[in-house]
Amino acid sequence: MKNLDAYYTLKALLLLPLCILFMLSAVTPVLASKIEKKAADILTSHQWTLVEIQQTKDDTTSNMTLFLMPCEKDNFIDYHTGGTYKIFEGEKKCKPSDNDIKGEGTWTFYEQDGVILDSYSGGREVEKEVLYIDDNRLVMEFDAEGGWTSKLTYFSELGLKDDALSEEVEDNSNQSFNISKAIRQNLIGAGRYVLIGRKDFEKGKKLDIDDKGGLFRSVIVYPLIDATDINETVNETERNEGLMEHATKVGVQYIVTGKIIQTEAKKDASGHYLGAIQYSVNILDTETGNVVAKKIFAVDKKEEMEKKEKGRKWLNRGVSALALGAGAATFSRTRGFWGNYYGYYFAEHSARNTKRTMDIVFANSVDNDERESYYQSSIAVMEAIYETEADLETFVEENIPIVIVINEIEEKKGKAKSLRIEAGGNINLQENEKLTVEKFEMIEMSNGRKVKDRELLGEIKVESIDNNYLSTCKVIKGAKEIYDEWQSNPEKVKVFTTGNISEGVFDAIGIGGN
Repeated sequence: MKNLDAYYTLKALLLLPLCILFMLSAVTPVLASKIEKKAADILTSHQWTLVEIQQTKDDTTSNMTLFLMPCEKDNFIDYHTGGTYKIFEGEKKCKPSDNDIKGEGTWTFYEQDGVILDSYSGGREVEKEVLYIDDNRLVMEFDAEGGWTSKLTYFSELGLKDDALSEEVEDNSNQSFNISKAIRQNLIGAGRYVLIGRKDFEKGKKLDIDDKGGLFRSVIVYPLIDATDINETVNETERNEGLMEHATKVGVQYIVTGKIIQTEAKKDASGHYLGAIQYSVNILDTETGNVVAKKIFAVDKKEEMEKKEKGRKWLNRGVSALALGAGAATFSRTRGFWGNYYGYYFAEHSARNTKRTMDIVFANSVDNDERESYYQSSIAVMEAIYETEADLETFVEENIPIVIVINEIEEKKGKAKSLRIEAGGNINLQENEKLTVEKFEMIEMSNGRKVKDRELLGEIKVESIDNNYLSTCKVIKGAKEIYDEWQSNPEKVKVFTTGNISEGVFDAIGIGGN
């Protein structure tokens, strides 16, 4: 702590609207000169609600939004043209006795420099740089104590109504967001999918993936419905039908969405929180109009509560980094969402710093024990989600396969010995990756609906990636079945990137080894 002023600067910054006097009170545009409407006019025309908090030190960023209590998330700051501001508590009060006005002060906007100087009733001043401002959003940052830089993102009352805009910030206290991000990051890490953002999707921006050689699957990951929210009124079936109709128009082939069924966190005998999560994921194929796969993912809270203290120690150290996304210096395809395991040291210190700030700033509004209980339980639920991620990754990739054309087959004694397939580095194929060979055709039913008919023929393993567009594969299952079908219906024999077929599947349908 360098000095008292710097200390209050930091503490003011991280909080949202409660006693977030200085935090909420900051806004200014570096881009102001490019906006027809004066930045100060925009600032005073709206009420601003904090939606994201990030802290950065030594080129490492942590998302601290998780530490905002639910009762703080609807607080807002109102800048007045006369140079004063007030911070108001929203409908969700942390205490019934809380005043509507949580703080007030004065502000001065230096538009040429893109800086706002907030002066609080206690005499403190905080200088904040406005990185961006328009009628929907404002982003500002300022230097805090100990070499930290804090960046705050606010939405206006207009921005809060824009669901697509909400996906541009990372509210890691929102479990629907966390699960959706896990899916997106794993698809990105696979290197063989084209993802469309929700904003482009809802605006009807048409996809063009011809430059991907026709192999890439186009996917929209749409937020899960939160059935644990008593205010949630969305009908899942009706929403899915609407999504499929719209996705067809913009050229999106697959939709991944679902529903959160349960989230819970309970204390074990040692007083530590352990989380429980249950959610479903649906994969919709717009080409056929069908739900091609649906699965429920769950972590049983009873099993979690029976974890040994050794596991608990790992949770205390590791999850802070996982939940906050700190130190994401390395990217793991398998654990895309959680980032770098080894960032826990940074994350713990960042979390402690934020907790200390919040404890002091919100001491009169939220009991310290209540705040600690809240964020520990939130982290526990995130850890439960993490435990489902490996299965989630496999489920999504297996049900959004890449369909690959066979270029040629090497035959020996009436059996397929090896295959050359028309895919390679362009879809991130890996040596030793297992693929399935199937008889595939699209059948149109009498009612006009289309059905993808797939018949498993065998399994192959990638031996070499010859170039970006060709790979050589060894046949390991179904050599005769593959060759016979290739001889009679070569246009129907395709390779799929589903892999991981169990031995029992081949045994059940009578396909043996070679």
